[in-house]
Amino acid sequence: MDIVALEGFMGSGKSTVGKILADALGLAFVDLDEEIVREEGRSIPEIFTSVGEAGFREIEFRVLKKVLGSRGAFILALGGGTVTLPRSAVLVREKTLCIWLQASPEELWARLRDEASGRPLLSGMDSQGKSTGLPSSGSDLPNGDSSHPDGSPDPLLTHIRTLLEVRSDAYAAAAAITLPTDGLSPSQIADEIIISCL
Repeated sequence: MDIVALEGFMGSGKSTVGKILADALGLAFVDLDEEIVREEGRSIPEIFTSVGEAGFREIEFRVLKKVLGSRGAFILALGGGTVTLPRSAVLVREKTLCIWLQASPEELWARLRDEASGRPLLSGMDSQGKSTGLPSSGSDLPNGDSSHPDGSPDPLLTHIRTLLEVRSDAYAAAAAITLPTDGLSPSQIADEIIISCL
């Protein structure tokens, strides 16, 4: 397989690991989100605001099809929800060796709590691009805890759990290989892929 695709929830390390992996293997690295931004001439949040998630997935499919049809061997970092569109999932399964970088909700929360505002589906935006009133970050909680002082779960963690539950079946169906990543650094994940998956 000439193309290795990395899939997983936002914050799972797809882009960081992908760059390390590409360098180690002497291959090109392609970030699907960056390709979308280049094609559209606007940021991912701007696209979500303009056309909602459904419209974004159509754009994403078009760019994915172009990327997979126009290059040789490379490492591809997919978007966090790419394979939730069945047509995109079929392309990924047929054209790539897809590796799911699987992380727990708690691990993802720890990685994402300080940057959620830049990610549309974590920043209080619903699938139509409208505000849900969801807090964008749990970083204001004492000691970085994942719950509020009253013991209730952090809204961001709850949202990650819900969205991950919705997407997990799609991730599993698209993946040729599932790699648990909790507690591993990006370099360790890349090494594990090279040793165990390629």
